[in-house]
Amino acid sequence: MTETETAATDEGAKRSSGSGRDKAAPTPKRGTGKRGPYVPPPTNRKDAAVRRKEKAKQERGEQRAQRAEIQAGLDRGDPAFDKYHMPRDRGPERRLARDVVDSRRTISQWFFLIVLIVLVTSQPGMLPIVKTVSTGVWVFMLLAFILEATLTCRKVGKLVKERVPKSTVKKPGLYWYVCMRLIMVRKLRMPRPLVKPGDKI
Repeated sequence: MTETETAATDEGAKRSSGSGRDKAAPTPKRGTGKRGPYVPPPTNRKDAAVRRKEKAKQERGEQRAQRAEIQAGLDRGDPAFDKYHMPRDRGPERRLARDVVDSRRTISQWFFLIVLIVLVTSQPGMLPIVKTVSTGVWVFMLLAFILEATLTCRKVGKLVKERVPKSTVKKPGLYWYVCMRLIMVRKLRMPRPLVKPGDKI
């Protein structure tokens, strides 16, 4: 009998035995997943309530840790955490717009404070000189805001064109975003500023 016939005979024997595996080969071990220690079920309502409280406390701790990690990533300006921003703050274009605004020393951040002062000093009974001064301050603030907004929007538009050439963000919406950040006091701006005044962008 030739070697070919012998091999065919052995293969037929294996098939007839119901197994194509060599009996002499070691049996593969089943995967053993790691399991935690056995926890018996609660024996009464009090025990079940205690376990629920402990589980809820653990989950709250994990959520706090996750929120702290996300906030730390946002404070670093890590692009991987950009998805956790509000939709209006997402994207490299708005990140660039925020950095440009935050790197500038502007008068416009006191816009709402000046508006409040003007409203108070415009009340009946105020001295005419007070009303005149408040009106002059209001006009100055308005002109300063228009000038700063124009220069900042032009800077943002230029940088977006250079650094994000494939941007699909519409310019009017981006410029409105710039203006709204301009009139916010620096310490109240959200997302938090990542650059210091005077930093080069």
